[in-house]
Amino acid sequence: MQARAESAAATRQRIMDAAAAAMRRQFRPDVRLDAVAAEAGVSVQTVLRIFGSRRQLLDEVAEMAVADVVAEFAGVRPGDVTGIVHAYVNHYEKVGDLVVRNIQDEKDPEIHAFVERGRSGHRAGCEARFAPYLDALAPVQKRRAVDALIVALDVYTWKLLRRDIGRSRRDTEKTIQTLVSAILEAVT
Repeated sequence: MQARAESAAATRQRIMDAAAAAMRRQFRPDVRLDAVAAEAGVSVQTVLRIFGSRRQLLDEVAEMAVADVVAEFAGVRPGDVTGIVHAYVNHYEKVGDLVVRNIQDEKDPEIHAFVERGRSGHRAGCEARFAPYLDALAPVQKRRAVDALIVALDVYTWKLLRRDIGRSRRDTEKTIQTLVSAILEAVT
């Protein structure tokens, strides 16, 4: 019985990994169940039996991505600029290109909901991660500081430095850290 449960869990994870890989390569609307099933080494019927629908599979993969973001920041203390910037860059190195594609394809209602969730999570994350610098500020100052931090730590800032300008990961991290430090210095 335990071997069967372990096998079922492994199959489920292979399908999710295959779907996640497909989502990193292409827009969500273009992810096909037959391709995911083939990559996972199962049939489409197996995918549907386990997940119920294509949308449910992709929604679960998206939730897995959100959990990965949370895990990326798990050991980072609020106010630790170096650690926070490092975690953001790690995250963008893994899924930044996918996030940019999703933003570009945001007209799709499925994608729009996920992108909006990302935006609100990014704001909440900046507020929480930089709370030691922000909590004493007046509301208007705090809003402006959070807006500036969101821009400095945005996926498009990473994309501009890494993809458009061609900076190394290390240089990208140092540049973003410089931006964040300057923002925090200006508001405190």
